[in-house]
Amino acid sequence: MHSLPIRPALTRLVPLLLALFAAPAWADPATILFDGVLRASGGGPASDGDYALTFSLYAKPGDASPTWNEKAAAVKVAGGAFLHALGSVTALPDAALAGSVEIGVKVGDEPELPRMPLHAVAFARRAAVASGVACSGCVPVGALLFDGDLDLGGFALKAKNGVFTGAVTAQSVSAQSFAGDGSKLVGVPVPKGACKTGEVMIGIGADLSVQCAKAATGGDLAAVTGGLLTNVLTRTANGASLPAVIPDNTGAEAVALANLEEAGAIESLSVSVKLQNSDLSKVRVLLLPPDDKQKGITLCDPCGATDAKSLDLSWPPAKEQSGALADYIGKSGKGLWTLKVLDTGFCIPQAPGNAGICDVGASSDGALLAFTVKVQIKTTATVAVPGTLIAQGGLQLPLFPKPAPACTATTQGATYLDAAGGQLVVCDGADWRTLPFSKACGNQIVSGDEECDDGNNVDTDACTNACKKAVCGDKVVQTGVEECDDGNTVSNDGCSAQCKSEASAIGCKDGSVEVQWSAEMVGCNGNFVLSNYETACSTGWHPANANEYATYGGKTKAPNAIYWVDTAWDSAGKDTSLKNWQGYYDSSNGAGWNGLSKNNDCTWIASPTEACYLSFSNHDYGPLKGCHCRGGNPNSTGHGVVCVLDSKALPRL
Repeated sequence: MHSLPIRPALTRLVPLLLALFAAPAWADPATILFDGVLRASGGGPASDGDYALTFSLYAKPGDASPTWNEKAAAVKVAGGAFLHALGSVTALPDAALAGSVEIGVKVGDEPELPRMPLHAVAFARRAAVASGVACSGCVPVGALLFDGDLDLGGFALKAKNGVFTGAVTAQSVSAQSFAGDGSKLVGVPVPKGACKTGEVMIGIGADLSVQCAKAATGGDLAAVTGGLLTNVLTRTANGASLPAVIPDNTGAEAVALANLEEAGAIESLSVSVKLQNSDLSKVRVLLLPPDDKQKGITLCDPCGATDAKSLDLSWPPAKEQSGALADYIGKSGKGLWTLKVLDTGFCIPQAPGNAGICDVGASSDGALLAFTVKVQIKTTATVAVPGTLIAQGGLQLPLFPKPAPACTATTQGATYLDAAGGQLVVCDGADWRTLPFSKACGNQIVSGDEECDDGNNVDTDACTNACKKAVCGDKVVQTGVEECDDGNTVSNDGCSAQCKSEASAIGCKDGSVEVQWSAEMVGCNGNFVLSNYETACSTGWHPANANEYATYGGKTKAPNAIYWVDTAWDSAGKDTSLKNWQGYYDSSNGAGWNGLSKNNDCTWIASPTEACYLSFSNHDYGPLKGCHCRGGNPNSTGHGVVCVLDSKALPRL
């Protein structure tokens, strides 16, 4: 043991710092055993007892700050000697023992005693030689230093969570995944740029630039679809049961309720109020939004000057008196919005401008005339199409729900299919209306009781205009298939059961064929009168009209007798049936309707020797052989008949 007496000024104790001894075999290698002797000022050993000692280590001589220290509150001293294990109070790191380390000791609050150098102990000497190291994880990675290439002798380097910094050089690199932006990869094209906050990448340009668009978040549906779709809707609710009387200074309020029926977060909000009162300086208007647990929003208090009689404002742009409509942005607007109007002043009937406002008998002072809440809401249940919706694949309406929803101004235009009732159901804003279906013949879709649907309005093809397959007996002559169709399937009546013509080859019922114009038209001279000329033609034939006469030979071959033709004129210059025998004629006998005359006995007939113009205001047949207005009463004067095959019948013009 070495001792060094130290006698600092103004101290009651003079410690003696002793050298360090090697720890015994049972000592803790994490601590260093340190002993010494404390002497009093007079040179004798310090009194026995517990002393507070502070031990400090310094990296090198002269350092002002220690690299480690610890305070031992009760170090036992006996006969002036003490023993203490450094690191037993405060852990002693290895770094504090590196270099030319000095140790200093303080007794209580006394100045630090002169420092002493530390020397190696047995454990430290043995640690300089590592023999038979067998441990797992005992050497930290940070303690390894490779000055050259690491040769693992054919073994691979593996790591569960491998992180390498610096450059990796290899003939090839294979990996299950690649993490990172790849911006420094050589020969690999990578996108350029980045999207701003609130945007998403929608593609990569030909120059590898990142293409971005604003991210869709509910109300941004219009931005994503270029305005084609939106789920931000405008909804308006009007106060019910208005106008409402404003009580005159009774403490009671005029109340109006406006019901917003559709849920959705409010994007914008405005409120409009219209009222009249004898003194707006005594009026307060309070708005209570749905589920409002507070005091509501005071729109105005007072609502005008003393002599003001009417209020018609919207908030905004008007400023609320207290509370803020803006506080409800982002909240749901669904429910009842309540407006309360309070009047705290009496209405004086004789005051200027109050005539018609005060109603003393009913204790009223003016009226609340209108109350409107208008919101823009962002919904998750409705998508609107601002433009025209074209559904090329068809538009399928939903079935009418049961129970039926309420039909209000909000649901106006809602349309459902009532399949059972065969109708559409539409909300007109007040009640549900029905639109019964008609048959959809002509849409090229065979449905219901339709037998066919060719999508045209031709009645003489294989599918009639009633969407029924053409058959013999339907009274419609099918072109190229039927010669006639009299509406039945009975033979020997002029049209056979197979719709083949049974017309007489003669054409005239009495057999008196005077002129054969064509295969379709003959002239009969049987001296017929109006009462029987329609029956003068054989079965399968009928009296000709002017259109048939002109078409089947009347322009080219003159008759050889006098014949009736089933045509007369009416007062408008249009051809009409011979039944209207009290007709008109063209007295000028020229082309066009330019010499109208009337003769009750005048009927257009055919003459064997004359030719004239058969001209109507709506059609001009041109010159015909033998046309003439011949006198004589058709009821008593007999003439012949011109007959045409039924299968070749033509319309009047």
